Amino acid sequence: MGDFKYWTSLWVVGLIIFLFYLILVFGQAILAFLHDRISVFEIWNSSVWLKIKVPLIILCIIGFLIALMAYIHYERRNELQAVREYAQDQGWSFSKNDTTGLKTKVTKIFWDLKDFDLYYIRTVETGKLNLYLFDCSYFDADAYSYGTACLIESDRFHSGGVSVDIVRRDWTEVMLSDKVDMGESIFARKFLVLSKDPVPAKEIVNYSIQAVMLSHLEKPLINLVSVYIGPGGAVVLTGSTLEHERLQDLIDLARRIEAAVE
Repeated sequence: MGDFKYWTSLWVVGLIIFLFYLILVFGQAILAFLHDRISVFEIWNSSVWLKIKVPLIILCIIGFLIALMAYIHYERRNELQAVREYAQDQGWSFSKNDTTGLKTKVTKIFWDLKDFDLYYIRTVETGKLNLYLFDCSYFDADAYSYGTACLIESDRFHSGGVSVDIVRRDWTEVMLSDKVDMGESIFARKFLVLSKDPVPAKEIVNYSIQAVMLSHLEKPLINLVSVYIGPGGAVVLTGSTLEHERLQDLIDLARRIEAAVE
């Protein structure tokens, strides 16, 4: 593609695979080294060890699972508290789970994501604009992912039922379908537009929206996003985050996209 970041991502994947291979090789060597020296101890052949080794192994596994579940519960409780406190500080209403049917609205826009669910819903604004911030989980491209997203509803989104995705170009694009030809431009070199209706999709992703996306890409804050535009609104999605600056960045981008709709 001629995109530096595209080739960089390929190098990163190759480096990860190589490092994983080295870890396996060295890990196997270390285990073999330890086994050769520890296995000579007489305790492994004693009657006491032969009697307790199975119950001890079972207890260790149970203890590990209990500790793991306790840690997960502790982290989730801290995460929930942090999200709720920040929402309160901003004057947003907060709901741990979807109690207003927001999922139905979002799934009309997320046309190509499977097993979508949302939680930690923060109502940022209601009125002429409806603006919601939420965390979500979904199945996409044979992988289960977690993200943070912003939904903006507005009468300006009159796509006539057409759904359009704007995603960052990288090496995974070879697995994507429904690509819209956006011609030769800086935007087309940086982003892919996906839709089952290419003609209206090109009209929806106008020059103003393209400029907004390119402007966001140039920000010093690295907050890679995908944008989904559909009936009645748009969703701006990034990786799961609790960082206040990234949350505000999502909200700002959602507002700018809404303002750029023609």
